[in-house]
Amino acid sequence: MKYLKIYLQVLIFISVSFNTENTFSFDFFLQTVDSNAKYTIFDIDCADSANCISLSRKNGQYHRIRHTTDRGLTWFDSFIQPDTGKFPMDLYDISYPDNDFAYVSCDSGIILKTSNNGKEWERIFIDSNKALNKIFMLDRALGYSLSNYGKSLYKTKDGWKTHNIISLPDSFLLGRTDMQIFDEGIIYIYSPIIEGGNIFITYNDGISWSVRKTPKLAYWIKTYFYNRQIGWALGAISFGSKNYYYIYKTEDSGQTWKLQSEILNQRNYNDICFTDSLNGVIVGNFELIMLTTDGGNSWKENEIPKYANPLSYNRIVFPSKSSAFITANLGVIKKWDKSLTSIFSSSEAKNLKPIIYPNPVQSGDEINIDIAGFEHGNSSFFICDILGKQLTTADYQYLSIDTKTITFTFARNVKPGVYLINLTIHKKRFNEILVVY
Repeated sequence: MKYLKIYLQVLIFISVSFNTENTFSFDFFLQTVDSNAKYTIFDIDCADSANCISLSRKNGQYHRIRHTTDRGLTWFDSFIQPDTGKFPMDLYDISYPDNDFAYVSCDSGIILKTSNNGKEWERIFIDSNKALNKIFMLDRALGYSLSNYGKSLYKTKDGWKTHNIISLPDSFLLGRTDMQIFDEGIIYIYSPIIEGGNIFITYNDGISWSVRKTPKLAYWIKTYFYNRQIGWALGAISFGSKNYYYIYKTEDSGQTWKLQSEILNQRNYNDICFTDSLNGVIVGNFELIMLTTDGGNSWKENEIPKYANPLSYNRIVFPSKSSAFITANLGVIKKWDKSLTSIFSSSEAKNLKPIIYPNPVQSGDEINIDIAGFEHGNSSFFICDILGKQLTTADYQYLSIDTKTITFTFARNVKPGVYLINLTIHKKRFNEILVVY
Protein backbone atom coordinates (compact mmCIF):
# COMPACT_ATOMS: atom_id res chain seq x y z
CA MET A 1 0.00 0.00 0.00
CA LYS A 2 2.86 2.38 0.83
CA TYR A 3 4.45 1.91 -2.60
CA LEU A 4 1.06 2.20 -4.32
CA LYS A 5 0.57 5.65 -2.74
CA ILE A 6 4.02 6.76 -3.88
CA TYR A 7 3.34 5.47 -7.39
CA LEU A 8 0.00 7.32 -7.60
CA GLN A 9 1.63 10.53 -6.36
CA VAL A 10 4.29 10.27 -9.06
CA LEU A 11 1.63 9.75 -11.74
CA ILE A 12 -0.37 12.73 -10.47
CA PHE A 13 2.76 14.90 -10.37
CA ILE A 14 3.63 14.04 -13.99
CA SER A 15 0.06 14.73 -15.12
CA VAL A 16 -0.11 18.09 -13.36
CA SER A 17 3.35 19.11 -14.56
CA PHE A 18 2.43 18.61 -18.21
CA ASN A 19 -1.10 19.97 -18.09
CA THR A 20 -0.89 22.98 -15.77
CA GLU A 21 2.48 24.48 -16.64
CA ASN A 22 2.27 28.26 -16.27
CA THR A 23 3.74 29.52 -19.54
CA PHE A 24 3.55 32.85 -21.33
CA SER A 25 1.59 33.67 -24.44
CA PHE A 26 0.96 36.77 -26.52
CA ASP A 27 -2.73 36.85 -25.73
CA PHE A 28 -2.04 38.30 -22.28
CA PHE A 29 -3.51 41.69 -21.54
CA LEU A 30 -1.33 44.67 -20.60
CA GLN A 31 -3.17 47.25 -18.53
CA THR A 32 -1.84 50.80 -18.12
CA VAL A 33 -1.85 51.50 -14.37
CA ASP A 34 0.20 54.73 -14.18
CA SER A 35 1.39 57.48 -16.53
CA ASN A 36 2.83 60.99 -16.47
CA ALA A 37 4.42 62.31 -19.68
CA LYS A 38 6.62 64.74 -17.74
CA TYR A 39 8.56 61.91 -16.06
CA THR A 40 10.81 59.10 -17.29
CA ILE A 41 10.76 55.91 -15.20
CA PHE A 42 14.17 54.29 -14.86
CA ASP A 43 13.74 51.68 -12.13
CA ILE A 44 11.07 49.62 -10.38
CA ASP A 45 11.07 46.96 -7.66
CA CYS A 46 8.41 45.06 -5.72
CA ALA A 47 8.32 43.64 -2.22
CA ASP A 48 5.39 41.43 -3.23
CA SER A 49 2.46 41.49 -5.65
CA ALA A 50 0.75 44.34 -3.78
CA ASN A 51 3.66 46.65 -2.93
CA CYS A 52 5.85 48.16 -5.66
CA ILE A 53 7.95 51.33 -5.97
CA SER A 54 9.11 53.13 -9.11
CA LEU A 55 11.81 55.75 -9.56
CA SER A 56 11.41 58.45 -12.19
CA ARG A 57 12.94 61.78 -13.19
CA LYS A 58 11.83 64.96 -14.93
CA ASN A 59 14.14 67.01 -17.16
CA GLY A 60 16.95 64.64 -16.26
CA GLN A 61 17.35 65.85 -12.68
CA TYR A 62 14.17 66.28 -10.64
CA HIS A 63 13.32 62.90 -9.19
CA ARG A 64 10.34 61.27 -7.53
CA ILE A 65 9.36 57.98 -5.90
CA ARG A 66 5.98 56.48 -6.83
CA HIS A 67 4.32 53.81 -4.73
CA THR A 68 1.50 51.30 -4.96
CA THR A 69 0.13 49.18 -2.13
CA ASP A 70 -2.87 47.69 -3.96
CA ARG A 71 -1.31 45.59 -6.74
CA GLY A 72 -0.76 48.57 -9.01
CA LEU A 73 -4.37 49.72 -9.17
CA THR A 74 -3.43 53.16 -7.79
CA TRP A 75 -0.06 54.94 -7.49
CA PHE A 76 0.91 57.89 -5.31
CA ASP A 77 4.00 60.04 -4.72
CA SER A 78 5.89 59.10 -1.56
CA PHE A 79 8.93 61.30 -2.28
CA ILE A 80 9.36 64.25 -4.67
CA GLN A 81 12.55 66.15 -5.37
CA PRO A 82 11.29 69.76 -5.66
CA ASP A 83 11.95 71.82 -8.79
CA THR A 84 13.96 74.24 -6.69
CA GLY A 85 17.39 74.27 -5.18
CA LYS A 86 20.80 74.51 -6.72
CA PHE A 87 21.79 70.87 -6.40
CA PRO A 88 18.82 68.50 -6.60
CA MET A 89 19.49 64.97 -5.33
CA ASP A 90 19.75 62.25 -7.98
CA LEU A 91 18.13 58.88 -7.31
CA TYR A 92 19.79 55.90 -9.01
CA ASP A 93 18.58 52.49 -7.86
CA ILE A 94 15.98 50.90 -5.57
CA SER A 95 15.78 47.72 -3.51
CA TYR A 96 12.50 46.76 -1.82
CA PRO A 97 13.18 43.66 0.35
CA ASP A 98 9.86 43.60 2.24
CA ASN A 99 6.68 45.63 2.46
CA ASP A 100 7.95 47.87 5.27
CA PHE A 101 11.56 48.52 4.28
CA ALA A 102 12.83 50.01 1.02
CA TYR A 103 16.15 51.61 0.11
CA VAL A 104 17.13 54.01 -2.68
CA SER A 105 20.77 54.70 -3.55
CA CYS A 106 21.55 58.30 -4.53
CA ASP A 107 24.35 60.67 -5.40
CA SER A 108 26.66 62.24 -2.82
CA GLY A 109 26.83 58.96 -0.90
CA ILE A 110 23.19 59.15 0.23
CA ILE A 111 20.81 56.26 0.81
CA LEU A 112 17.10 56.96 1.28
CA LYS A 113 15.46 54.52 3.67
CA THR A 114 11.87 53.90 4.69
CA SER A 115 10.85 51.55 7.50
CA ASN A 116 7.10 52.24 7.26
CA ASN A 117 6.42 51.42 3.60
CA GLY A 118 7.09 54.86 2.17
CA LYS A 119 5.24 57.03 4.66
CA GLU A 120 8.55 58.61 5.71
CA TRP A 121 12.03 58.60 4.17
CA GLU A 122 15.26 59.27 6.05
CA ARG A 123 18.63 60.21 4.54
CA ILE A 124 21.65 58.11 5.47
CA PHE A 125 25.08 59.45 4.52
CA ILE A 126 27.57 56.74 3.49
CA ASP A 127 30.33 58.64 1.66
CA SER A 128 29.75 62.23 0.57
CA ASN A 129 32.22 62.03 -2.31
CA LYS A 130 30.76 59.06 -4.19
CA ALA A 131 27.54 58.41 -6.06
CA LEU A 132 25.89 55.13 -5.07
CA ASN A 133 24.74 53.80 -8.42
CA LYS A 134 23.45 50.36 -7.35
CA ILE A 135 21.86 48.91 -4.24
CA PHE A 136 20.76 45.35 -3.50
CA MET A 137 19.22 44.30 -0.17
CA LEU A 138 18.84 40.62 0.66
CA ASP A 139 16.53 41.54 3.53
CA ARG A 140 15.69 44.63 5.57
CA ALA A 141 19.13 44.60 7.26
CA LEU A 142 21.66 42.87 4.97
CA GLY A 143 22.67 44.46 1.69
CA TYR A 144 25.24 46.02 -0.64
CA SER A 145 25.67 49.28 -2.55
CA LEU A 146 28.04 49.88 -5.47
CA SER A 147 29.63 53.12 -6.60
CA ASN A 148 30.44 52.66 -10.29
CA TYR A 149 32.61 55.70 -10.70
CA GLY A 150 33.94 55.68 -7.16
CA LYS A 151 35.09 52.06 -7.53
CA SER A 152 33.71 51.20 -4.09
CA LEU A 153 31.45 48.42 -2.81
CA TYR A 154 29.75 48.88 0.56
CA LYS A 155 28.09 46.26 2.79
CA THR A 156 25.71 46.63 5.73
CA LYS A 157 24.27 44.13 8.20
CA ASP A 158 22.04 46.57 10.10
CA GLY A 159 20.10 48.55 7.49
CA TRP A 160 22.94 51.06 6.85
CA LYS A 161 23.36 52.14 10.45
CA THR A 162 26.92 50.91 9.93
CA HIS A 163 28.80 49.58 6.93
CA ASN A 164 32.17 48.30 5.74
CA ILE A 165 33.98 48.53 2.40
CA ILE A 166 34.65 45.46 0.21
CA SER A 167 37.71 45.54 -2.03
CA LEU A 168 37.07 45.37 -5.77
CA PRO A 169 39.52 43.67 -8.16
CA ASP A 170 42.28 45.79 -9.71
CA SER A 171 40.91 45.08 -13.20
CA PHE A 172 37.53 46.60 -12.33
CA LEU A 173 36.85 49.49 -14.72
CA LEU A 174 34.93 52.64 -13.91
CA GLY A 175 31.73 53.22 -15.83
CA ARG A 176 28.31 51.71 -16.44
CA THR A 177 27.88 48.52 -14.42
CA ASP A 178 25.19 46.29 -12.96
CA MET A 179 25.09 43.99 -9.93
CA GLN A 180 23.30 40.91 -8.61
CA ILE A 181 23.61 39.42 -5.11
CA PHE A 182 22.60 35.77 -4.67
CA ASP A 183 23.44 35.34 -0.99
CA GLU A 184 25.64 36.95 1.60
CA GLY A 185 29.13 37.12 0.12
CA ILE A 186 28.06 35.85 -3.34
CA ILE A 187 28.28 38.87 -5.64
CA TYR A 188 28.15 39.20 -9.45
CA ILE A 189 29.14 42.58 -10.97
CA TYR A 190 28.76 43.14 -14.71
CA SER A 191 30.98 45.70 -16.42
CA PRO A 192 31.05 46.43 -20.17
CA ILE A 193 34.30 46.78 -22.05
CA ILE A 194 35.09 47.26 -25.73
CA GLU A 195 33.44 44.45 -27.73
CA GLY A 196 32.05 42.61 -24.74
CA GLY A 197 31.97 42.70 -20.98
CA ASN A 198 33.44 41.34 -17.76
CA ILE A 199 31.68 39.48 -14.97
CA PHE A 200 33.41 39.87 -11.61
CA ILE A 201 32.40 37.06 -9.25
CA THR A 202 33.16 36.55 -5.58
CA TYR A 203 31.89 33.82 -3.29
CA ASN A 204 33.61 35.12 -0.14
CA ASP A 205 32.64 38.81 0.14
CA GLY A 206 35.51 40.11 -1.97
CA ILE A 207 38.38 38.22 -0.37
CA SER A 208 38.98 36.78 -3.85
CA TRP A 209 37.48 37.53 -7.26
CA SER A 210 37.28 35.64 -10.54
CA VAL A 211 36.70 37.34 -13.90
CA ARG A 212 34.56 35.82 -16.66
CA LYS A 213 34.10 37.22 -20.14
CA THR A 214 30.79 37.81 -21.87
CA PRO A 215 30.61 37.25 -25.66
CA LYS A 216 32.21 39.84 -27.93
CA LEU A 217 29.51 42.37 -28.74
CA ALA A 218 29.97 45.94 -29.94
CA TYR A 219 27.28 47.16 -27.57
CA TRP A 220 26.55 45.51 -24.22
CA ILE A 221 22.91 45.88 -23.14
CA LYS A 222 22.26 43.59 -20.20
CA THR A 223 23.67 40.61 -18.32
CA TYR A 224 21.18 38.73 -16.16
CA PHE A 225 21.56 35.54 -14.12
CA TYR A 226 18.55 33.52 -12.97
CA ASN A 227 20.78 31.68 -10.51
CA ARG A 228 24.52 31.31 -9.90
CA GLN A 229 24.99 29.09 -12.96
CA ILE A 230 22.37 30.04 -15.54
CA GLY A 231 22.47 33.49 -17.13
CA TRP A 232 21.93 35.47 -20.32
CA ALA A 233 23.77 38.32 -22.05
CA LEU A 234 22.13 40.77 -24.46
CA GLY A 235 24.08 42.87 -26.94
CA ALA A 236 24.11 44.40 -30.38
CA ILE A 237 26.33 45.01 -33.41
CA SER A 238 25.57 47.64 -36.03
CA PHE A 239 26.48 47.39 -39.72
CA GLY A 240 25.61 50.71 -41.33
CA SER A 241 21.93 51.30 -40.70
CA LYS A 242 21.29 47.67 -39.71
CA ASN A 243 21.24 46.58 -36.07
CA TYR A 244 21.77 42.94 -35.16
CA TYR A 245 20.71 41.90 -31.66
CA TYR A 246 22.13 38.86 -29.93
CA ILE A 247 21.09 36.64 -27.02
CA TYR A 248 23.68 34.39 -25.39
CA LYS A 249 23.20 31.88 -22.58
CA THR A 250 25.60 30.36 -20.07
CA GLU A 251 25.02 27.39 -17.78
CA ASP A 252 28.42 27.45 -16.03
CA SER A 253 28.56 30.92 -14.46
CA GLY A 254 29.90 32.61 -17.58
CA GLN A 255 32.81 30.30 -18.38
CA THR A 256 31.24 29.35 -21.73
CA TRP A 257 28.44 30.95 -23.76
CA LYS A 258 26.05 29.64 -26.40
CA LEU A 259 24.39 31.85 -29.02
CA GLN A 260 20.60 31.52 -28.74
CA SER A 261 19.34 34.22 -31.09
CA GLU A 262 20.57 36.64 -33.74
CA ILE A 263 17.95 39.06 -35.07
CA LEU A 264 18.09 41.91 -37.56
CA ASN A 265 15.80 44.31 -35.78
CA GLN A 266 15.15 48.00 -35.26
CA ARG A 267 13.37 47.29 -31.96
CA ASN A 268 16.17 47.56 -29.42
CA TYR A 269 16.41 45.22 -26.44
CA ASN A 270 16.32 46.95 -23.03
CA ASP A 271 15.71 44.38 -20.29
CA ILE A 272 15.46 40.65 -19.65
CA CYS A 273 13.94 38.66 -16.79
CA PHE A 274 13.16 34.98 -16.12
CA THR A 275 10.55 33.68 -13.68
CA ASP A 276 12.17 30.24 -13.69
CA SER A 277 14.81 28.46 -15.74
CA LEU A 278 12.42 28.08 -18.72
CA ASN A 279 10.11 31.10 -18.91
CA GLY A 280 11.65 34.46 -19.78
CA VAL A 281 10.78 37.87 -21.23
CA ILE A 282 12.74 40.52 -23.11
CA VAL A 283 11.29 44.01 -23.50
CA GLY A 284 12.45 46.88 -25.69
CA ASN A 285 11.65 49.79 -27.96
CA PHE A 286 8.45 50.01 -30.03
CA GLU A 287 6.67 47.90 -27.40
CA LEU A 288 8.91 44.93 -28.06
CA ILE A 289 8.07 41.79 -26.09
CA MET A 290 9.94 38.55 -26.73
CA LEU A 291 8.96 35.37 -24.90
CA THR A 292 10.60 32.01 -24.36
CA THR A 293 9.23 28.92 -22.65
CA ASP A 294 12.24 26.67 -23.22
CA GLY A 295 15.09 28.50 -21.53
CA GLY A 296 15.77 30.73 -24.52
CA ASN A 297 16.32 28.01 -27.11
CA SER A 298 13.52 29.66 -29.06
CA TRP A 299 12.11 33.17 -28.76
CA LYS A 300 8.79 34.47 -30.04
CA GLU A 301 8.50 38.17 -30.86
CA ASN A 302 5.26 40.16 -30.87
CA GLU A 303 4.27 42.20 -33.90
CA ILE A 304 5.13 45.89 -34.19
CA PRO A 305 2.12 47.95 -32.99
CA LYS A 306 0.18 49.49 -35.88
CA TYR A 307 -0.56 52.79 -34.15
CA ALA A 308 1.74 55.82 -34.20
CA ASN A 309 4.42 56.58 -31.59
CA PRO A 310 4.49 53.23 -29.77
CA LEU A 311 5.98 53.18 -26.29
CA SER A 312 9.49 52.07 -25.40
CA TYR A 313 9.46 49.35 -22.76
CA ASN A 314 12.45 49.82 -20.46
CA ARG A 315 12.22 47.58 -17.39
CA ILE A 316 10.25 44.52 -16.35
CA VAL A 317 9.81 43.06 -12.86
CA PHE A 318 7.90 39.97 -11.71
CA PRO A 319 6.58 40.24 -8.13
CA SER A 320 5.18 36.75 -8.72
CA LYS A 321 5.16 34.22 -11.53
CA SER A 322 1.67 35.30 -12.51
CA SER A 323 2.04 39.09 -12.55
CA ALA A 324 4.51 41.62 -13.90
CA PHE A 325 5.03 45.38 -14.22
CA ILE A 326 6.61 46.91 -17.31
CA THR A 327 7.87 50.50 -17.30
CA ALA A 328 7.89 52.68 -20.41
CA ASN A 329 8.56 56.22 -21.51
CA LEU A 330 5.97 58.97 -20.82
CA GLY A 331 5.92 57.78 -17.20
CA VAL A 332 3.88 54.71 -18.15
CA ILE A 333 3.66 51.55 -16.06
CA LYS A 334 1.80 48.58 -17.52
CA LYS A 335 0.69 45.54 -15.58
CA TRP A 336 0.34 41.97 -16.76
CA ASP A 337 -1.82 39.71 -14.64
CA LYS A 338 -2.54 36.08 -15.39
CA SER A 339 -6.13 36.51 -14.21
CA LEU A 340 -6.79 39.21 -16.82
CA THR A 341 -6.43 36.64 -19.62
CA SER A 342 -9.26 34.48 -18.32
CA ILE A 343 -12.43 36.20 -19.51
CA PHE A 344 -15.43 33.99 -20.08
CA SER A 345 -18.99 34.51 -21.27
CA SER A 346 -21.88 33.50 -19.03
CA SER A 347 -22.58 30.43 -21.19
CA GLU A 348 -18.98 29.26 -20.87
CA ALA A 349 -19.04 29.80 -17.10
CA LYS A 350 -21.23 26.74 -16.56
CA ASN A 351 -18.36 24.40 -17.42
CA LEU A 352 -15.58 26.33 -15.71
CA LYS A 353 -12.89 24.82 -13.54
CA PRO A 354 -10.73 26.93 -11.23
CA ILE A 355 -7.23 27.60 -12.59
CA ILE A 356 -4.49 27.36 -9.96
CA TYR A 357 -1.12 28.89 -10.66
CA PRO A 358 1.72 28.47 -10.22
CA ASN A 359 1.43 24.71 -10.00
CA PRO A 360 3.75 22.99 -9.06
CA VAL A 361 4.55 25.39 -6.23
CA GLN A 362 7.06 25.82 -3.40
CA SER A 363 6.09 26.37 0.23
CA GLY A 364 5.80 30.06 1.05
CA ASP A 365 4.93 31.02 -2.55
CA GLU A 366 2.01 33.22 -3.49
CA ILE A 367 -0.77 31.13 -5.06
CA ASN A 368 -3.57 32.38 -7.31
CA ILE A 369 -6.93 30.73 -8.00
CA ASP A 370 -8.45 32.11 -11.19
CA ILE A 371 -12.25 32.29 -10.76
CA ALA A 372 -13.10 34.73 -13.57
CA GLY A 373 -16.55 33.94 -14.93
CA PHE A 374 -17.81 32.09 -11.85
CA GLU A 375 -21.11 33.03 -10.29
CA HIS A 376 -20.48 35.45 -7.44
CA GLY A 377 -21.35 34.64 -3.85
CA ASN A 378 -19.88 33.20 -0.67
CA SER A 379 -16.60 31.38 -1.05
CA SER A 380 -14.11 29.43 1.06
CA PHE A 381 -11.26 26.99 0.59
CA PHE A 382 -8.73 24.88 2.44
CA ILE A 383 -5.62 22.91 1.48
CA CYS A 384 -4.91 19.51 3.02
CA ASP A 385 -2.45 16.66 2.61
CA ILE A 386 -3.47 13.17 1.51
CA LEU A 387 -4.27 12.29 5.13
CA GLY A 388 -6.69 15.22 5.47
CA LYS A 389 -4.49 17.49 7.61
CA GLN A 390 -5.32 21.11 6.78
CA LEU A 391 -2.40 23.44 5.92
CA THR A 392 -4.03 26.66 4.69
CA THR A 393 -7.61 27.88 5.14
CA ALA A 394 -9.52 30.98 4.12
CA ASP A 395 -13.13 32.06 4.39
CA TYR A 396 -14.26 34.84 2.06
CA GLN A 397 -17.63 36.18 3.19
CA TYR A 398 -18.59 37.34 -0.27
CA LEU A 399 -16.94 37.52 -3.69
CA SER A 400 -18.32 40.14 -6.05
CA ILE A 401 -18.93 39.61 -9.76
CA ASP A 402 -15.76 41.63 -10.44
CA THR A 403 -13.52 39.25 -8.49
CA LYS A 404 -11.24 37.41 -10.90
CA THR A 405 -8.62 35.93 -8.60
CA ILE A 406 -8.26 34.61 -5.06
CA THR A 407 -4.69 35.20 -3.93
CA PHE A 408 -3.04 33.85 -0.81
CA THR A 409 0.38 32.85 0.55
CA PHE A 410 0.90 29.12 0.88
CA ALA A 411 2.04 27.76 4.24
CA ARG A 412 5.79 27.67 4.88
CA ASN A 413 7.97 24.63 5.58
CA VAL A 414 5.64 22.28 3.75
CA LYS A 415 7.23 19.01 2.63
CA PRO A 416 7.25 18.19 -1.12
CA GLY A 417 4.31 16.06 -2.19
CA VAL A 418 0.78 16.09 -3.56
CA TYR A 419 -1.93 18.11 -1.79
CA LEU A 420 -5.60 18.89 -2.37
CA ILE A 421 -7.32 22.27 -2.65
CA ASN A 422 -10.96 22.09 -1.58
CA LEU A 423 -12.71 25.16 -2.96
CA THR A 424 -16.33 26.25 -2.51
CA ILE A 425 -17.72 28.98 -4.78
CA HIS A 426 -21.38 29.89 -4.34
CA LYS A 427 -22.34 26.44 -3.00
CA LYS A 428 -20.38 24.63 -5.74
CA ARG A 429 -17.44 22.52 -4.63
CA PHE A 430 -14.23 21.88 -6.54
CA ASN A 431 -11.29 19.65 -5.69
CA GLU A 432 -7.99 20.47 -7.41
CA ILE A 433 -4.53 18.96 -7.06
CA LEU A 434 -1.58 21.08 -5.90
CA VAL A 435 1.97 19.75 -6.24
CA VAL A 436 4.67 21.04 -3.90
CA TYR A 437 8.30 20.58 -4.94
